[in-house]
Amino acid sequence: MIVLALILLVSSSAFALTTVGDGDLTVYGKILPGETQFQVVQDQLVTERVDLLSSAVSPTSDGYIIGSWVFTAVNQLSKDYTVTYEYDGLLGASNTIEYELLEYAEGASTGGTVLATSDTTEFTSTAGNYDDGRNLGFRLTAAGVTSATGAPSGNYEDTITITLTTI
Repeated sequence: MIVLALILLVSSSAFALTTVGDGDLTVYGKILPGETQFQVVQDQLVTERVDLLSSAVSPTSDGYIIGSWVFTAVNQLSKDYTVTYEYDGLLGASNTIEYELLEYAEGASTGGTVLATSDTTEFTSTAGNYDDGRNLGFRLTAAGVTSATGAPSGNYEDTITITLTTI
């Protein structure tokens, strides 16, 4: 029995694997950077001018939706952003009618937050893919209603500049 054990021990050591060399491989991969897009969408057309004397734009109304902005990021790092709004009054042929800009949650048309000119909205995108947006509307201020009540007929308009920056 001892002889058999010695024979097995000697024969198994003769067949043992011996490392002659080794090496490593590294797997390299990447994800191409996607796009970051900021789009301002005009919903109200020039042919759809709202009656400034209607209750739809009174100071106590939910306001009138005029457009939106949409932010989309694909394969991006987390980042802080600021959206800034710049606007004046509704300018007519001979006078200006004051209004306030309203910012609603994306898809909403009620519960808007009043934004004065130069006000900002901040948000942080998450890493990877991210979408965000807001609806925008307006309503007259109390002073705007007074101006509109005595204003001559005609078209009134203003341009709202919406700017996206990184923080």
